[in-house]
Amino acid sequence: MTNRSVAAAPLSHNDVVVLGKLFEISVDFFRTHQSPNAQDFIFELRTIAGLGLTASLVDNGGMMPYQTYFNRFVNAEQGDFLKDQSHHTSLWGQTMANMVAISLDSFRRLNYPGYYTEFRAAIKKSIDNVRVTAEGSADNAERIMGLLPLSGRRNLLY
Repeated sequence: MTNRSVAAAPLSHNDVVVLGKLFEISVDFFRTHQSPNAQDFIFELRTIAGLGLTASLVDNGGMMPYQTYFNRFVNAEQGDFLKDQSHHTSLWGQTMANMVAISLDSFRRLNYPGYYTEFRAAIKKSIDNVRVTAEGSADNAERIMGLLPLSGRRNLLY
């Protein structure tokens, strides 16, 4: 097994579209089925949005593009797509995918601080799950996760 480099290339436009579709699968499922796991999924979306915002703020260069999508997220019931029916399922997926892509650029410039590990874990829970597998998109989820570095750097004392 080879060691992956910590640095990673930005997600391509096609990768962002695929990522959006992966988020969309779970949003659509929870909108059409009753499940106690819906609140856990919303929690993961909020984790992604919040940690992405943190990275964009710290990065000092990624805040303006990120804020466009973050504002949409916050104005739509803080990511609770079950309460906010005004946004189509595909818009939810693409909003999340764009926030992830912009955040990844900030995380890369910051050399993947420790909270990146939680950010990546929330993405994995959101797109690599039984709903995605049932839709036949597990390969896409695995490929997207393979594009993300495995973990952040350790927090060091300054």
